[in-house]
Amino acid sequence: MTKTTVRANNAGDLLASIPTLVGFAPANSVVLIALHENRLGVTMRADLPPTQNSVSFAQQLAHGLEVAGVDEAIDEAVAVMVDDTPHRDLVDHLVEQLAVRGIMLEHAYHVSEFAAGARWQHICNAAWHGVLPDPKATVAAATLAVASGVTRGSREQIEESFRSDDEEAIGRRAALLDGLVGRPQPSLEWQAGIVRAALHRSLTGQLTLSDEDVAALAYALTDPGVRDACLATALPSTSPLAHAAMNLWRALTRMTPAPERAEPAVLAGFAAYMQGDGATATIALEVALDANPDHVLAGLLRHALDTGVPPDRLHPLASGPFCDPGAVAADGEQ
Repeated sequence: MTKTTVRANNAGDLLASIPTLVGFAPANSVVLIALHENRLGVTMRADLPPTQNSVSFAQQLAHGLEVAGVDEAIDEAVAVMVDDTPHRDLVDHLVEQLAVRGIMLEHAYHVSEFAAGARWQHICNAAWHGVLPDPKATVAAATLAVASGVTRGSREQIEESFRSDDEEAIGRRAALLDGLVGRPQPSLEWQAGIVRAALHRSLTGQLTLSDEDVAALAYALTDPGVRDACLATALPSTSPLAHAAMNLWRALTRMTPAPERAEPAVLAGFAAYMQGDGATATIALEVALDANPDHVLAGLLRHALDTGVPPDRLHPLASGPFCDPGAVAADGEQ
């Protein structure tokens, strides 16, 4: 779920902007874009379910758009089916479900892929069709690049950035973690100091992690107090610390065995959520829940993401005292 102020002057430009608005080039997806006076608002993407009843799915989508846009005026929406078929039944149900919420589905489009020259078709008007311009050259891409937005080529590329290391390396770190479990629990401040030191190294471009580093960091993050304090690194979302923290959480997610890898993964998911990068947030939270299906914070964040809760409503979570910018800077000076 993302929000932008880019304007779309024609259908081709709007459709070509979707990889930038979503954060990656979606496939097998439905995309809903809110509009107000031709200004793009909330953008939502969901996988097209193979078996789910299209009525209930349309209800979920319409409710999600309504909740996500509660703080802005939404009077129209555009639906885009990214698949080999246009899913006309789902479009019909979306028209009904959005209308109940006072939102008109102005247009519905079908496109099979996002690439320069790919054909698009209006689902309700066969005479309205065309080809996509280069998605990387749209106004949306340029605008969001200036705002430090990052567009990845595909979901697979995002998944790769979180993919676990080889089994041998993971096994070594798991053994080290097992050795830490039986020891007396270190203080909260001591564990937070380990994380702050790693954040400082990442901030200064010196992030290298040994097996022992990974085990110590993973063990520290299993303390909910330490992990929750680290949520503060996500704000402001465009700060150097937020960028450095995201690099650390990604690296730890790749390097840490399950179930402990759920902790850096949920921190990465929260950080991406605060950046408006719903694609990365979704994948990071999937990794967290795969590592630990009972992870409470990951489950809550995934529910918030799925129901379109705006990022700023979760800002109160990012108030930990140990891993804020001042603490990280102070730790680096020691």
